[in-house]
Amino acid sequence: SLTVAFFEKLCSDLDGDMITFSVEGAPDAAVLKDNQFSWMPNLDRSNSLEDTKVKLNFVADDGNSKASKNATITVINRNMPPRIINKSKEEITVAVNEPALMWVKATDNDLDELEYEWDFGLFDRVNASSVHYRTFTKEGDKEVSLRISDGTNVIETNWIVHVVPAKTTTKAAQQTSENKKQEARYYTYRIIEERQSKYSTFRVIG
Repeated sequence: SLTVAFFEKLCSDLDGDMITFSVEGAPDAAVLKDNQFSWMPNLDRSNSLEDTKVKLNFVADDGNSKASKNATITVINRNMPPRIINKSKEEITVAVNEPALMWVKATDNDLDELEYEWDFGLFDRVNASSVHYRTFTKEGDKEVSLRISDGTNVIETNWIVHVVPAKTTTKAAQQTSENKKQEARYYTYRIIEERQSKYSTFRVIG
């Protein structure tokens, strides 16, 4: 917030007339009261890519004549931190040796280029993009952190990855599973024929 109070010091009237004050070029939301000028720049001005200059003209009027004084206010660019708009689920379940996908969608109001640092613990850090695949070789719960920087401010977001035992996907294992299913669906019975001493096989599908 900017407050300027200088009228009483800079303005006087030899005739003792009452002086009224006004300001030309005042921004919206500026207030001139009790010889004080107050204004708080909004983010549209302080968040611009370059410093903004606002030119004002302060006027003193005794009813017969006027006097004015020019002033310039410089609104300095204020860096805004990155913002996360969306991200993948914070808890992920994957099997050992299967890639886990994590991603974020971030933006920066200053249009600064963003940097992404993925942290997997134990000094295992990767500078990559906003999308990252990670393959874990051991079971357990893994905590993953992502730091997003615009060069000045840093924000952080996290994931928990539950790594479960690897899935059996070989053809032999698939065939074994299919055989077990078949065994559960049919049974073979042997009937001994005393006279012929032979085996007869029957299949019952259930």
